[in-house]
Amino acid sequence: MKSLRIFLPVLLAFIAMGCTHNDGDIGPWFGSWAMPAMTVDGDTPAGFDPAATVWEFQSEVVRIGLLDDRHDFAATAWGTWREADGRLYLDFTHGNGEYTAPAWLLMEPGKVLDLTIVERENRRMVLRYITPEGESVVYTLKKTW
Repeated sequence: MKSLRIFLPVLLAFIAMGCTHNDGDIGPWFGSWAMPAMTVDGDTPAGFDPAATVWEFQSEVVRIGLLDDRHDFAATAWGTWREADGRLYLDFTHGNGEYTAPAWLLMEPGKVLDLTIVERENRRMVLRYITPEGESVVYTLKKTW
C-alpha cells in the first residue's frame, strides 16, 4: 500500500508534465498546407508544379517553401501572419533573403500583403491576392497535417 501511495502521485506527475500549452494555439491554421492549385486571372501559370509549394503556420509565423525534386527547400520565405475580418495578412517586412515575400507566388516584397479568404473549410482553403498590376492570383491550399 505504501508503494502505491508513492507510485500513484509520481505517475500523475508524469502525466501532467505531458499536458503543456505554450499559448501558441492558432486553431485550424496550424500545420502544413500543400498548394495543389494556383491561377492568375483564371489561368494556371506556365511551369506551375502543384507539388512544389507548401505553406506552414505555427503561432504567428508563416513559412512558404518551394520544394525541389528531392523535397528539400529550394527557396523559403519566412514572415508573420494574422487573420482579421475574412482576410489573411502576410507580413514579409522583417528583413531580406528568406524574410522576403515569395516571388514565385507573385507576391510583392517589402509589404504587408492583404489576401482575401475566399473559402476556408477544415482541410481546404482558397485565398485571393491582387497584385500591384491588378492581377487576381488565387491560391488553393490543402492541409497535409
